[in-house]
Amino acid sequence: MRLADQEHMSEAAESDYGGFTPSSSQTLPEPARMSISSLVSQNESDRKEIAKLIERVGKLEKEKSGLQSALDELKTKLTQTEEERDASQAAYQRTEGDVARVRADYETALRLFRGTRGSRKD
Repeated sequence: MRLADQEHMSEAAESDYGGFTPSSSQTLPEPARMSISSLVSQNESDRKEIAKLIERVGKLEKEKSGLQSALDELKTKLTQTEEERDASQAAYQRTEGDVARVRADYETALRLFRGTRGSRKD
């Protein structure tokens, strides 16, 4: 690398770091170390929070799965209940028809019986 390029990079680094040029042999000033320490601490705190959120999402997904299964079961029971209701209504209508026929037969028999009794008296 040319000397002019090195000087230019050195000047750019000094302006980027406020006159402080970091190198591997230098340590950071105290405020920077505190800032890094607080960032590391915040990073750990964030990681713990993320882990808790991931765990919570897992629990919610399991709960959702359980609720979905319960919903599917209820839908199946509802369908069965509707089918049973329809069958029951059909049976009731058949029974109503049977009752109407028996009533008509009874009334016919009663009229015939009364008519027969009346003709004997003659």
